Amino acid sequence: MNSISAFGNINANFLPSTVADGKTHTVERGDTLSDIAADHGVSVADLMAANPQIKNPDLIYPDDVLNIPNASARNQSAEPAPVRSNAAPTGGAKATSAPVALQNVQTLQVSENGKKLVRDAEGFFSKPYNDPAGHATIGYGHLLHRGNVTAADRAQWGTLSEPQARKLLDGDINEVAAQVKSLVKVPLTQGQFDALVSFGFNLGTGKGGLGDSTLLRKLNEGDYAGAQKEFGRWVKATDTNGNLITLPGLVTRRANEAALFGNQAPSGVGTNPPTTGGTLTGDSSLKKGATGTGVKTLQDDLVKMGFMTRSEVNTGYGTFGAKTEAALKSFQASVGLEQTGAVGPKTKHAIESVIAGVGQNKNADANVINVSQQKLTAAKFLSAADAKAEAGVYGPRTEAAVTAFQAKNNIQQTGVIGPQTFAALSASTGAGSVGDNAPGRNGYVYPLPSQFRTINAADKGGEGEGEFGTGRSGGRIHKGIDIEAPVGTPVSAIKGGTATVLSQPGGAGLYVNVEHSDGTSSQYFHLDTAKAKVGDSFNVTTGQQIGTVGRSGNTPSGGDTHLHFQVRNPSGVTVDPQQFFPAFRR
Repeated sequence: MNSISAFGNINANFLPSTVADGKTHTVERGDTLSDIAADHGVSVADLMAANPQIKNPDLIYPDDVLNIPNASARNQSAEPAPVRSNAAPTGGAKATSAPVALQNVQTLQVSENGKKLVRDAEGFFSKPYNDPAGHATIGYGHLLHRGNVTAADRAQWGTLSEPQARKLLDGDINEVAAQVKSLVKVPLTQGQFDALVSFGFNLGTGKGGLGDSTLLRKLNEGDYAGAQKEFGRWVKATDTNGNLITLPGLVTRRANEAALFGNQAPSGVGTNPPTTGGTLTGDSSLKKGATGTGVKTLQDDLVKMGFMTRSEVNTGYGTFGAKTEAALKSFQASVGLEQTGAVGPKTKHAIESVIAGVGQNKNADANVINVSQQKLTAAKFLSAADAKAEAGVYGPRTEAAVTAFQAKNNIQQTGVIGPQTFAALSASTGAGSVGDNAPGRNGYVYPLPSQFRTINAADKGGEGEGEFGTGRSGGRIHKGIDIEAPVGTPVSAIKGGTATVLSQPGGAGLYVNVEHSDGTSSQYFHLDTAKAKVGDSFNVTTGQQIGTVGRSGNTPSGGDTHLHFQVRNPSGVTVDPQQFFPAFRR
């Protein structure tokens, strides 16, 4: 592969010895051979040839001293000197002068700089006015209602002071910020978070805005540069006559947001983890029936991660058959991805991240990090509190837990989740499944990873706790249990059956109903994502992932997130789910 991590894997061909010019490089944690080669203007192959002391071509270690070949005396080889993957694309926006530290998106708040960006773009209006789309607005873009300003609006609002407008703006921004946090699955810098909040404030965070945008999809796939380019597409609005027009103000606003967002991943997070001895396509064309180098690369990677054996590969090396498909589905399930059996963009990113080595400020993949944290918690190397604090972000607590796990399992203590560590983690908690779901009565398994067993406190004043049967407004009774878990936590079917994805915007939000063969059913409310489109039905097995925890429906925009989970008996009557599972906490 063309980018080789300290403790990562390579699949390079050795070339004839290359002359060294006396320069050396001491390997640091997180270095890759391609980065080192790029810094010195040589190819990876020449760098390898100049360092025969590396006995195992699959490993480099911190503090190794590498000889740097003389660039002017390089052999004629087919491999060009690599370029660092976070360089600004040709013709693209200029890269920021230095990477900014990543942060867990759940801990971020809109900065004063971000608020100023919104204020400058919206402008201050002390009296109600019609925005460019013809909707009643006041202050700094505070929407009063859809449709034109009325006499009643003017009478009610009068003249707004600038401090009053700022107070309204703060409330509006906080709502948008909470929605952005529920949508974004990768680490962000402060500037990136501010830019997304400004974007969401202007265009909305649901359908037709940030929520279903290509910008969000590219960002969650780790393509920060691609996400930045998407800002410039959102410069049109519908005027009062129904015509789509380009607004100069939006052109300026999008340019400012894109500049603040930048085109680099935070502090060394790999936007495009390297491939491994071949090319993995990310368009789902690499699937059953495919042949060639890409299939060999995939099979090699699945062996390294413990999902295939070399003997299995040797029965059809380079041919994507049933064994390769089954192994790939097991990998997808292990990191909480839909089990398509094809290498789409998310699967490609996850595989390449593991092969390159996921670590602090290195090759971030939210799915890999989330699942690894769950497995480390189940194996007692990471506390539930620490997992919650760093959910989806590879912070120092996660690194310490990985290092301890490696020491316990006689793996080189790198603090990086490479293929060997990932394989050991998978084996310790059951590869190819959500893995940490505890068994319960009636053939059920727990719907969340086992560390999440805290019943949520009341969402709203005057309401009972999140247990079954507690009181709700209007004399209603709570028909399930609310279990605390971060946004993005995998949700699994407690038993096999037929699952249907449904939506109830003012209540359950995005949810899944599973009809079981014994006549019972189970429901999973307020999801962030589901494994199929709304209205679709599909068969599930016990413990199969059906979605992720979210904030959809009538859940608060801030505070703890939870899964509302309920079970109905064969008569359709809800029963207390706690009777089927081990003790919960409050």
